[in-house]
Amino acid sequence: MAVVMSVLMSVEAGCSGGMETGTPSPQASSSAAGPSTQSTGAGARPVDLPLDTVALCDLFTEAVREQFQLTGTPSGGADDRGQPDCQLRSTGQGGFIISAARSEGMERFENIPEQLATVRRFELAGFPAAELRDKNQPFACLVGIDVADGQHLGIYVSDAPKGGTQDEICRTAVTFAEAVLAGLRQQLGR
Repeated sequence: MAVVMSVLMSVEAGCSGGMETGTPSPQASSSAAGPSTQSTGAGARPVDLPLDTVALCDLFTEAVREQFQLTGTPSGGADDRGQPDCQLRSTGQGGFIISAARSEGMERFENIPEQLATVRRFELAGFPAAELRDKNQPFACLVGIDVADGQHLGIYVSDAPKGGTQDEICRTAVTFAEAVLAGLRQQLGR
């Protein structure tokens, strides 16, 4: 699962600027994964949620684990860029990863070449967010949430539901992101 995330994350690594789904400017697009609104830049957040002291594995609360049928013990580590992450598998063997991009803002989701992936900008519980669908990873979805200046919360879901389409997996990722964001707000008391 970490290898798949690394491949997906590397798609974004060399990209910067302002593009969405091959469109030259950041326009909102609709998707079955949730509501879309144009949300750009810092200041659009209802509150800052700095990730510097966040215990990522604690975001796999009992309620979240039950909702997404997650089993086992969350495993903390770091991605290939040294950003902390925590992962857990579902009973259906799908993978769920939460990462704290403490030194990367939402620019990570800009100017992704259309032949590699599509990016959909939307709002998640009042926070600017982006959904990335890597064209080479049809059973995975990445959601980034703008939580603080120069920082984003990364949510990666693969193969959940088992055998689901990328649309279904992205819906799961957005729902999981909402639950994790609520837990982050609670953990930080905001």
